[in-house]
Amino acid sequence: MPMIQEKTLFLQELEEITSNEQDLLGKQGYYVAQADFKNLDDLINTDVKLIIVSLNAGNHSGVLQEAAAISAEHSIPILFLSSTDNIEVMEKAQEISTYGYVIKDSGGVALLFAVRTACKIIETEENEQTYNKFYGYSAKGLCTVKLLFDEHDKLKDCKHLFYNESFAEQTSLKPSFLTGKTVKEVYGNKEADFVPELFQEVINKGEPITREIYFQPLDSTFEITIVPLQDNLYFVEVLNLQEKNVKFDLLGLVCLAWLSVSQSSWISFSKSYQNIAK
Repeated sequence: MPMIQEKTLFLQELEEITSNEQDLLGKQGYYVAQADFKNLDDLINTDVKLIIVSLNAGNHSGVLQEAAAISAEHSIPILFLSSTDNIEVMEKAQEISTYGYVIKDSGGVALLFAVRTACKIIETEENEQTYNKFYGYSAKGLCTVKLLFDEHDKLKDCKHLFYNESFAEQTSLKPSFLTGKTVKEVYGNKEADFVPELFQEVINKGEPITREIYFQPLDSTFEITIVPLQDNLYFVEVLNLQEKNVKFDLLGLVCLAWLSVSQSSWISFSKSYQNIAK
């Protein structure tokens, strides 16, 4: 098998798409290779972007069963290239995979569009998985936001996209309340006016910033770090400093109590030992 490239697409038979369609996909950075769907072990450890399953009028039932087994066992994204526009076949295919269903002979542009769309969905899912793994392990409040601009390209607000449980805990907000809302929708315009100013500072400097800010609506002081990612996406790290201090105070009390108990126990033991020794 040729060396696997980053945007590899696999077909049962290369003849399922025309040479012109292969050339068009190739010019857009997609390498098309043939794969034996009955033996996919060689593909598991490679960066398979997408598998294109061909459905013909006479064999779609058996191929759909095979595709369902592939999806269940290997979790490899599947795009269907079908010779039939039968709705029942399409719906069965959709139950197996939602990455796309293209009618054969629709042309190379239609196939390219479907492949691009499927790859964007896959990339989004991969990013979400990465975020969830990273976010889940952090004790700090982590969030990804998208900046929103008005008709004059002036930064007006930002929308919460991804966040971890610690972010909800640090800000005392329920996840169901926070999801999909902007900062100003959550806190109001006046209270959150400083937030766009922070992001504008990052835009102007072109580098991350860390600031310590008292936030009136939550009556807490936060350490906020903002890091630019790509386009209008930004990574935000939040630490509630008052909550942190409370935890340290509690830890101090626990340690003090432990030392007191340990000391009194040691004194009691010493006195008992001295009496025995006498």
